[in-house]
Amino acid sequence: LDNMVRQWHSVEYVFKLMEFNAKQYGISYSRVGMFRSDALYVTPIDIASIDSQYDVMDTNNRYFVMAPFALYPVNDRSIYGPYDAVKVWATKRFELIEERAKAQKDPGFTMHSERFLNASVFPAMERLGYELTINADICFLRTRADESAIISDCSIGGTTRNWENMPNKIGVVEDIVGKKCTHFRMGFKWQFVGCGEREYHDGKDSGWL
Repeated sequence: LDNMVRQWHSVEYVFKLMEFNAKQYGISYSRVGMFRSDALYVTPIDIASIDSQYDVMDTNNRYFVMAPFALYPVNDRSIYGPYDAVKVWATKRFELIEERAKAQKDPGFTMHSERFLNASVFPAMERLGYELTINADICFLRTRADESAIISDCSIGGTTRNWENMPNKIGVVEDIVGKKCTHFRMGFKWQFVGCGEREYHDGKDSGWL
């Protein structure tokens, strides 16, 4: 819970810093993105695009876009889209969680991140006239301080298009980081790739996230 609250503060103040800098330099934004800094981005992300494979652009600036994996029931790890929609995502969480807590419509899961976004934050964005869509071509992997990444990220709770059938995922990561990497597992579900100098070994699936 403490980590989630810290995350919400970080997200809000990153957006406010962007607003401050925009004001300082006389810049205005119509479309923005919020992306994790502790992730390895395997696919390029064009924040004007809503379907990279078929080159579909959001020409009317109407859609806010999330990744196609980790849908529990939505992905809470990134967002991009119209400025006003993303501003709600980034800065209205503390206000909206109070309303959700008072309503008690999802007892026991009030602060569950993905459920909260789906039930409270996304509807608030939609009330401004915007729509949610998924870009099926986005893939990014959470990383850890030991120079490893969760290579199964883009295929759990939904799948990035063509990721499951990609024959050499480790090679893709190696090309990005410019190092040889080692495949290892943490339990049955989680697959990792380690690219540091240390040795990596299979382990249990608890205590590492």
